[in-house]
Amino acid sequence: MGNSGNTPVKAIENIEILRESVPLRPEEEAWLRSGKENPGLPLRITPHYLKLMKKDLSGALRRMAIPRGEEWTVLDYETPDPLHEEPYEVVHRCIHRYRDRVLVLLTDACALYCRYCFRRRFTGENRGVLGDEEIRAVKDYLESHPEVREVILSGGDPLMLPDRKLDSIIGILGNAGSVRSLRLSSRIPVVLPSRITAALAGILSSGPRVWQVIHINHPAEISPEFLAAVDLLAKRGIPMLSQSVLLKGVNDDPEILAKLFRGLVAAGVKPYYLFQGDLAPGTSHLRVPLSRGLSIFRELSSMVSGLALPAYAVDLPGGGGKVRLGAEAIAGLHDGEYHIRSIDGRIFRYPEEPV
Repeated sequence: MGNSGNTPVKAIENIEILRESVPLRPEEEAWLRSGKENPGLPLRITPHYLKLMKKDLSGALRRMAIPRGEEWTVLDYETPDPLHEEPYEVVHRCIHRYRDRVLVLLTDACALYCRYCFRRRFTGENRGVLGDEEIRAVKDYLESHPEVREVILSGGDPLMLPDRKLDSIIGILGNAGSVRSLRLSSRIPVVLPSRITAALAGILSSGPRVWQVIHINHPAEISPEFLAAVDLLAKRGIPMLSQSVLLKGVNDDPEILAKLFRGLVAAGVKPYYLFQGDLAPGTSHLRVPLSRGLSIFRELSSMVSGLALPAYAVDLPGGGGKVRLGAEAIAGLHDGEYHIRSIDGRIFRYPEEPV
């Protein structure tokens, strides 16, 4: 199907062109010199995000967007499907892990490919947008499973779809079976805020209830264009949440996180989740050790109000599902691995990595 059906996006997709726009560092050049036949997760950076990168003297934004040689280091416990999604795929690209909600991967395309992506086995593979027959198959599944009350639209990035296609999907899935709400997970308000238009806001606010979940990791991503985009959504009454990933060299500092979450609350976005890094191949250089993450979150909890404090969570390796990292979940640290209790009481292991 190719990458057909996605909204065309102007972006840098060639590292030679990127080099003309921003001087590359040795660790970034190392990705290009790897000589690998399969380049892994592709390069894609929007002009807007390139502008933000140039302003960010800390280098945090470029760590999220520019490939580095460390991506070729794959650890024994890293896996292409770290969330164990594939066993729960009930129809094509529809994942039903939790009883009352399903996840639908509308497209594999994103406006920017984040270097910490946990779904890199799927993202940027030119698989295209779900077709009409595939959407009908998801609808049929929802009709036959009345326990499902929420549909999470993800990918890739669902806002890569054209307005008409997205409007159709929201109408079909939002009114199927017992579904009462949709959650639309996107990084586009951050990396391509011009995509958030009055027409799109109208689509998201005129049909079934849509919650906009924004992926954002650093206060330097709260640009004037981002603020204008979320203001447009807020004025149409669209509820907004954020989710972030704790990333080494990006936001592994309680002061940075506090600034981010306070800025989001001021913009009308409720911080929802702060995720521990997933065990995806080639992402160890961006993962924060869990012990450090727990320490950061404890300090953060004393700095911001409950309104500005997300839940710190991890998707347990091996299919344990999402768990909030409170004292009741952590059973102990043994032989270099955290033992973490899933919501059904089983124990799963997450490695304690070097600082």
